[in-house]
Amino acid sequence: MQRNARTRLVSLVLLSQVVVLFLIAASVAQEQTPEHPQITLLDGKTVATPNLSVAAGAVSGTDIPAGTTLDDLQLIQLTAAPVLPPLEKPAIIVDLVGGGSIGAKQVTLADDQCIITWAGGDPLKVSIDALRAIRLQPTIDSEEFNKSLAAPAADVDRLFVKVEGKIDSLTGLMSKLTETEISLEIDGQVRNLPRDRVLGVVISQAAPETRLPRCTFHLRDGSVLGGDLISLQGNKAQVQVGGNSQIALPWDTVQRVVVRSSRVLFLSDLKPTAVKQQAFVTLARPWQKDRSVTGKPLTLGTRVFDKGIGVQSHNELTFDVPDDFDSLNATIGIDADAAGKGDCLIEVMVDGQKLLSERVRGNEPPRDIQVPLKNARASSLAGTRQITLVVLPGADLDLADHADWALVRLLKNKK
Repeated sequence: MQRNARTRLVSLVLLSQVVVLFLIAASVAQEQTPEHPQITLLDGKTVATPNLSVAAGAVSGTDIPAGTTLDDLQLIQLTAAPVLPPLEKPAIIVDLVGGGSIGAKQVTLADDQCIITWAGGDPLKVSIDALRAIRLQPTIDSEEFNKSLAAPAADVDRLFVKVEGKIDSLTGLMSKLTETEISLEIDGQVRNLPRDRVLGVVISQAAPETRLPRCTFHLRDGSVLGGDLISLQGNKAQVQVGGNSQIALPWDTVQRVVVRSSRVLFLSDLKPTAVKQQAFVTLARPWQKDRSVTGKPLTLGTRVFDKGIGVQSHNELTFDVPDDFDSLNATIGIDADAAGKGDCLIEVMVDGQKLLSERVRGNEPPRDIQVPLKNARASSLAGTRQITLVVLPGADLDLADHADWALVRLLKNKK
């Protein structure tokens, strides 16, 4: 009896501990997951709003400053939406004009309209003008396919087919894609091919898109879509891709939207005019664009950044920049892949003048910096042509000095 009583007591204690741990975990999850979508302004301020809407470039919602536009944003985060598990092996990948691709379960095409069945919910309807390619076998890695995708023909589509174990191609105009066959018009005659023989199709581009889309939509199933957010009302987002083509995108399929503002110029989009890098006791690693110096996503603390520059200490990057920007902004620190180690001195030089010098360590949280580019001297710096990002080793030479210039960008003040 004593043993049974003791067993029940231990069970009750364990059960109470489990309940406490569950409540703590639920509380932490609630604290970490905002209830409403969150917008991040260009100055780094964040605003959570339950009724975000967009119309004609204007952004509105509770607590959003009056007069806010898409051009004033850098990010829309929908953290309250659960992330869907990405398709481990999507049956099909659809590459889109403006960048990005959608992992699809099924794709059909008729009357110049493509229907994409995907994990996000209702099928997406996309004009053929918004397509770059359809990879019916996503693992296709043909050199000719990649060349064709990089420089598509202006007037004909190109089908890549499997013939006796080898990859061949046909050119013409794809008029229909069903679950079983593909129709290709060649010299005025329609030829039907079994779909299972076709590896992929590169779509013709009469005028390749050169303008970068205003927004990059990261979807909950892992797909990425580049385009302009035309409107957002409730759960309906209208996204323009590839010129005049539009997609009706359910807003609850979106995880986050990275906004490209005309008031911002990311240094990672520029080519440096001068590079100095030297390793002391560690393996020499070249600087990385939009990645950490080890090639991983830029991560400071628990935050992951889409844009920025990753370097090893004893590094200098010099950029020629336009003279109509007001400040240089960034989030700086030691990347999480250094596991809390690292010690660097970070400096910003403008036309040879040191305007910022800060020490960062791997066990410290990241910090935001803002370096004024005008009126930094007695006279205006109008005509500023060069900015140099400098990272010097601190203690322990350059061991684990994986420094990040996250979201390093030039910013124009709002007029």
